[in-house]
Formats: sequence, structure tokens, C-alpha cells
Amino acid sequence: MPGGGGDTLVPPVALIVDLVAAAVDAGVAAQTACRAVARALRDTAPGQPQRAAPAQAQAQSELADDLERIAAGLLPFSPALTDLHDVLARAAKTGVAAAALLRRLAEEERREAQAVTDEATSRLPVLLVLPAGLCLLPAALLLGVVPVVLDLLHSVLQ
Repeated sequence: MPGGGGDTLVPPVALIVDLVAAAVDAGVAAQTACRAVARALRDTAPGQPQRAAPAQAQAQSELADDLERIAAGLLPFSPALTDLHDVLARAAKTGVAAAALLRRLAEEERREAQAVTDEATSRLPVLLVLPAGLCLLPAALLLGVVPVVLDLLHSVLQ
């Protein structure tokens, strides 16, 4: 799934929103900005086959398709870009500057991604204790306790 982590490397949604915001801020229409970012997404994955895995190219192509649908006002598109569509629709409806709303959306996306990363990082020590204990405890017994016990047995039996 694009932007969902996993083993596929795709640009984060916040970066895509920032690119659209920068284009809109420069005076480009929102639909044109979405199409330009979609074109850039398509160009980066297939253009570098030695660096882009097929799964990455597919995920970037799906994101590009979603941006094209947003630009055309068509549905459905991925849940990752639903907020981008909502912000652009709200800005068009109310006449508010879309760039500021897009930047706020990008910041929210970054905060959410950071929260997910923080949660995973906080779980890491707990997940590492059991394997480390299972590896280190037998080693400590074999290297520390067994030689002492064998030496005691050897001295007692002689």
C-alpha cells in the first residue's frame, strides 16, 4: 500500500503534499500541480530501474494515478491522499489559499508518521529482551557457571 510503510519505498504523503503546496504557492493551479507531481512520481521509479524495485515503481505509479484522479476530480483514489483531495476541494469551494492548508496538512501527516515511528521505537526494547535473553543466558551459563561446576566436581572427585 502506498505510503503505508511495509517493504515498498515510496515518497511520504507529506512530501507529496509539500510538492503540490509549493507549486500552488508559485501560482500554478491545483489540478496542474497534482498532474506535475504525478508526472514526477512516474518519472522517478521507472527511469531508474537499477534503484527502483518493481514494487516501488508500482506503488509510485498508483500514487501518480491517484493524483491524476484528484486533478480530474474523479473518485476513487487511495486513502493516503483523501485528505489532499478534501483540502483542495475545500480551498476551491471557499476561496481560501490552498498552499497554507496544504502546508498544514503536510505538517499533520509528518506528526502522524512521527507518532507511528515513536510507538514502534518504544516497542523495540521489549521485543529485543526475549531473543537477547534466550541467546545470552545459555552463553553465560556455559562460559561462567559450567566451568566452575566442572572444576568443583574435578577437585571433589580427586
